[in-house]
Amino acid sequence: SALRSALTSCQQNGWDVLSLWPKIECSSFWERLVMPVDLAVTAMLFPLGRVNGSAHRDAFTIGGFTLMRHSALRAIGGFTAVRRDVADDFALGILFKQAGFRIHMGFAPDLLKTRDYAGFGEIWEGLTRKLFSNFTYIPVVRAFRSHFRKIDAWRRRHPRMFSAVVGGGALIAGLGGLALTTLPLVGLLTAPLPAFL
Repeated sequence: SALRSALTSCQQNGWDVLSLWPKIECSSFWERLVMPVDLAVTAMLFPLGRVNGSAHRDAFTIGGFTLMRHSALRAIGGFTAVRRDVADDFALGILFKQAGFRIHMGFAPDLLKTRDYAGFGEIWEGLTRKLFSNFTYIPVVRAFRSHFRKIDAWRRRHPRMFSAVVGGGALIAGLGGLALTTLPLVGLLTAPLPAFL
């Protein structure tokens, strides 16, 4: 089982925290379109080599499966320490690493599977919330985290409006990027043939 395998790995390697990335099941069109991008961006911003290495501050855990020593959890203040964090799995990883505990992140598609969101509505709400919350855990941005607290307070008071603003901004930025990369190609395909001779 996943639990037995995880426990054995922790005991053999001396890990205090083991978080496993499950296989993400995608049933709808929007899940198949969006979720691979979400996973790729997360892996790019938080490389596992840095997360697992003690020389770097990068850290996070996966909410779907995280096995931790009770003594380690107690040492960082328990779950109470992250009760105000929307991205509590990211916050836990950072607290564990700051306290000097050994974290290991791994992929376990053969042991675990989950479905993060069901349909476009859940994806929109979940990813716009995660976009802001997880963004503040990027090491460079974390230095300026105090500047995000007012925005976060507003997000908590007006979650639907926040989703619309952030989601709309991301959509506009995405369409703008698509246009910038597509227009030169369109120009290339529609230009008169002699221009390329």
